[in-house]
Amino acid sequence: MKGLKKIQESKIQKIKQVKDAYSFELYKDKGKIYLIIIPDKGLFLAEKNYEGGPKDDFCNILRKHLTNQIIESIGQHSFDRVIEITTSDYRLMIEIFGRGNIILVNKPDKKIIRAIEMRSWATRKIRSNQDYDYPPLSINPFTLNVEDVRFYLGQKELVKTLAKDFGFGSEFAEKICEKIGLDKNSKEKKDADRIHTFLKGIDKEFSDLENINQQIEEEFEKHLKEIDLFRSDVHDKIEAIKKLQEKKLEEFVRMENTYRIYAESIYDSYPIFDNKLTRLRELQNQGLSKEEIEERIEVKFLPDKTEVLIKGVPINYKKSLEENANRYYNLAKKMKSKIEGLGKSSNKIEEKRMKEEKKAEKTEKKTSQWYDQFRWFYSSDGFLVVSGKDAKTNERLIRKHMKEGDLVFHTDITGSPFTLVKNPDKKEIPQSTIQEAAEFCGSYSKAWKIGISLVDVYYIKPDQVKKEGGLPQGSFMIYGKRGWIRQIPVRIAVGNKGEELVYGSFSLVKKVCDSWVEISPGESSVKEIHGKIKSKISVSLDQLQRIIPYGKGEINSN
Repeated sequence: MKGLKKIQESKIQKIKQVKDAYSFELYKDKGKIYLIIIPDKGLFLAEKNYEGGPKDDFCNILRKHLTNQIIESIGQHSFDRVIEITTSDYRLMIEIFGRGNIILVNKPDKKIIRAIEMRSWATRKIRSNQDYDYPPLSINPFTLNVEDVRFYLGQKELVKTLAKDFGFGSEFAEKICEKIGLDKNSKEKKDADRIHTFLKGIDKEFSDLENINQQIEEEFEKHLKEIDLFRSDVHDKIEAIKKLQEKKLEEFVRMENTYRIYAESIYDSYPIFDNKLTRLRELQNQGLSKEEIEERIEVKFLPDKTEVLIKGVPINYKKSLEENANRYYNLAKKMKSKIEGLGKSSNKIEEKRMKEEKKAEKTEKKTSQWYDQFRWFYSSDGFLVVSGKDAKTNERLIRKHMKEGDLVFHTDITGSPFTLVKNPDKKEIPQSTIQEAAEFCGSYSKAWKIGISLVDVYYIKPDQVKKEGGLPQGSFMIYGKRGWIRQIPVRIAVGNKGEELVYGSFSLVKKVCDSWVEISPGESSVKEIHGKIKSKISVSLDQLQRIIPYGKGEINSN
């Protein structure tokens, strides 16, 4: 905190959004400095003016209230991971735990104006016009004696005691275990003396933390660079290649179909082709010109000296009909081979893209999960259900994350997401989970966009799903018997389960949430829907925009 004190008495000139962070341009003593706040990671000071991007609603709220405000103080609340910045008229509360949050509070009456995420706990609420209350005080480990430390040990693994009970967080707790040389999974009370001694001298043990501002900034810059590299360079190049391949694929498919139709036409109308070819040769032997032959029989000589057009099919009249048909069959096979080769090439490009994307994701918070890039929820039976958002994420979900024991859901409607019920322990998946996953899959299909109220969803095992050459991104072949869930209502529900926002399957949300709303296909915008439901449930406009399919819907009465 010492390094951050320099922002006191500075003026907030500008606020902008930098990816998932917020940049405050501060002015003090005729110089500029930038405060970067990353909600789930922390904050640091920078001399660099990072390039801003699209602003969310919360950024606009910050700009409206905090621009031109003078920072009076910045400090940490007790030992909690809560940083408080006070200005002339406001308090900005930065809660660096869990998913992270930033709360703007009116200074005189302590009322919450806005937060990145509105939440509710048993002991407090983060909601507009509610008083801001600090989180319940956690233990301050630096005030504990040896017996106090001993009391907390043994109740759970050492790393969990340090992370949760003592408030160090998981990453720092693991570093403490390494420094002391203790097994992080230990539950031994006898380690109390060593831990207590270490805590008393923690400043010396972690002297490198004095440069924590620089470390956070370096990690942030690395994160931004990798994201930009992926988006502006690799992504653009790969997209350009994919567009060229798509054009080639269309041409190869067209040519394969044409050659196959030619070959089949010859055999389907063999007597007609044979009669015209025989008659053509007779007239040629009589010495008639091409023009005279065209007048007598329905053929058209092509620029190629040896081909005529019969019933729309180019025929080499110096070869037999069988030779002509075989030639077209062989050309069709050659086109099919090219299609398969193009499919393999597309898969390699997709694999390269996925590798590059992994690099860009390396600096994401350690608490993030692989399924955060998809739509997901936990069923009422505790199974993780994960669904693709588009062709790209469908491809990634099936190729990378589908495992033996899972259940795969899809619809026959073009534009349907693939949905997985993850089952690493290979348990029997209850019917209730199957129903919830089917509702989720069907409601996020294109049925929503075209206004269908009921949809059929099928489910299969992973070994029935195959990626074959020539299939576009996000598409797979399905083989074997399918299980069906018929006439599923196209609808989603959004609700609050304590502090947690839950969305998706209507049957799940209704079962686990205290308050909820039901939304079905319609023409109301997300903003209109948000205005009507924000008094019923705690959900931000940004969250709702990510939840409602295709950005439109209607509220159903409960």
